[in-house]
Amino acid sequence: MNAAAPGVRGAAAASKTQLLQRLGRWLPVGSSPPPRGLDRWLAGSALALLSLGLVMVASASIGLATGHGDTLYFVKRHLLYLSLSGALAVVVLRIPLAWWYAQSATLLIVALLLLVVVLIPGIGREVNGSRRWLALGPFSLQVGEFAKLAMVVFTAAYLQRRQLHLREEWRDFAKPLAIVCVLAVLMLLQPELGSIVVSAATVVTMLFLAGVRLWQ
Repeated sequence: MNAAAPGVRGAAAASKTQLLQRLGRWLPVGSSPPPRGLDRWLAGSALALLSLGLVMVASASIGLATGHGDTLYFVKRHLLYLSLSGALAVVVLRIPLAWWYAQSATLLIVALLLLVVVLIPGIGREVNGSRRWLALGPFSLQVGEFAKLAMVVFTAAYLQRRQLHLREEWRDFAKPLAIVCVLAVLMLLQPELGSIVVSAATVVTMLFLAGVRLWQ
């Protein structure tokens, strides 16, 4: 039994090495250089979700679209929005990351102001008892979506600046959570419970990935 043990350990080590080699093809292990350019997995996932959403819009809107004289009325409108969003995404991808970091506080302030403005009667658009939209000509802006983007950018910039302090001082840890609470209160007045849950979960996940001890 003892003589066979080294052989078993050697086989286990060889299997572990093969497993790490296979993982290395998919994950940046060890001293591998960071990926550059467009993240293919992220882009592929986004395209898959967009395609699924388009199919769902097509299947769910045929009955309503007949009232507009075209069974693909909502599908065509959705494709128009996707095209505009794609063009905007190309522009956004060309903006340097340093600019987002530098403007993170400004984006957050704008988001807070928009969350207040949307609650003003006559300015915010009310649909089904919820006041979440701002009319921008033929389009509508859901303020909660912009607030989530601003919150993610601000938290990322904050973690980049204060990462070492976040692991030692609870005050630095509490600041992004306090901002989430302010956003949550404003969203609750709309009400927009979905955005509250997503914002809180995203910030907590970012803090965890940054190495912050959430139990401190």
